[in-house]
Amino acid sequence: FPVTIFTPTQAGAVGRLIWNDQEGTLNLGLKGGNVTLHIGEQEYARVVNGTGVNVLKANYQAVKIIGAQGQRLQVGLAKADNDANSKDTLGLIAENINSNNQGFVISNGLLENIDTTGDLQGETWSDGDTLYLSGTTFGRLTNIKPIAPIHTVIVGFVVYAHQNQGKIF
Repeated sequence: FPVTIFTPTQAGAVGRLIWNDQEGTLNLGLKGGNVTLHIGEQEYARVVNGTGVNVLKANYQAVKIIGAQGQRLQVGLAKADNDANSKDTLGLIAENINSNNQGFVISNGLLENIDTTGDLQGETWSDGDTLYLSGTTFGRLTNIKPIAPIHTVIVGFVVYAHQNQGKIF
């Protein structure tokens, strides 16, 4: 089928490609309209939220594979306290996903427009900080390197520490 590339002045939408001059790539609006893929710079997985609660992009919780449902991976919150809770860590919540519903998790690339100051964790984060999977709180990240027996699971890096426009790679 023909692919149409729209000019940057047009709004993005599900299934629409738009040139992103700032990132130097094409943006593709993904199903649901809440997530935009920067082609070649990000990877997302469409999953089923099996946490039992609604999850929010603003909390950018780390998730792990817990099974499959409806021919999609099912995810729960990850924690670095043991192998069972950390070995299948997949990525971070990339959009609000209600319990038992489908949504996107980012496994590689920039997660943008979130609070990356560390306030959510009671920490202070700076540009360049390494972010680890917490060994004490399910789904949480920390910039404090774990000490055994807590598992060391590097989840990402703070690219831009900001209250509203923060970025995690």
